Amino acid sequence: RFHYLGYTRASGAQLRYLAISNGRLLGAIGFGAAAWALQDRDAFIGWDAKTRRQRLHLVVGNPRYLILPWVRVPHLASHLLGAVARA
Repeated sequence: RFHYLGYTRASGAQLRYLAISNGRLLGAIGFGAAAWALQDRDAFIGWDAKTRRQRLHLVVGNPRYLILPWVRVPHLASHLLGAVARA
């Protein structure tokens, strides 16, 4: 309801997290399997087709990231990304 892209059902492997503090919902973040082939991404990384097949499992997509509009916490987005990376 609050994400600018709206709600769409995700496909494939995924992880979803809710950010909650003191019983209050602050936001949500979702991760999913990387797209099989993105020419710009592959060129930026320097992958050819063989390397992509070998290493694509190491790439994660982040299709949703939301901090609710009324939440005002300095550096919250960075804090949440750091917490998820450490987990």
